[in-house]
Amino acid sequence: MSFNNLENCARCGDVFVLVSRNICPQCVKKIEQEFKICSQFLRKKDNRTSAIMEMSEKTGVSVFQITEFIREKRLVVDPTSNLEYPCEGCGQMIRSNRLCLNCSTYMTEGLSEKEENAEDKKRKSSYYIDGHKSW
Repeated sequence: MSFNNLENCARCGDVFVLVSRNICPQCVKKIEQEFKICSQFLRKKDNRTSAIMEMSEKTGVSVFQITEFIREKRLVVDPTSNLEYPCEGCGQMIRSNRLCLNCSTYMTEGLSEKEENAEDKKRKSSYYIDGHKSW
């Protein structure tokens, strides 16, 4: 028997055989049940404008898990709803993705600069003689 695939569940800490996710099968079932509860909660017209804290209190599902459902696009946030959660970069309240527009732009610009710098280094480290590259 191989113990290479034994892991601790990231959610509950129990030991299980890792197949594809870092969460044990029991926690996967709990998460699916929590999703069902949240989905049913939002189907009721009166609940559609609930804030994330209110939804958490009424359903018993953690704010973190509700946030994950939204980020995974499993729970669709209606434009009229109040389901907002903090940006992972700055903490500003957002309705989709992991980063707000400002943080997303900042990250994109930073990556563009790194790519440009890498291209510049690549060009500077190569020598060209008569149109042919020389190492």
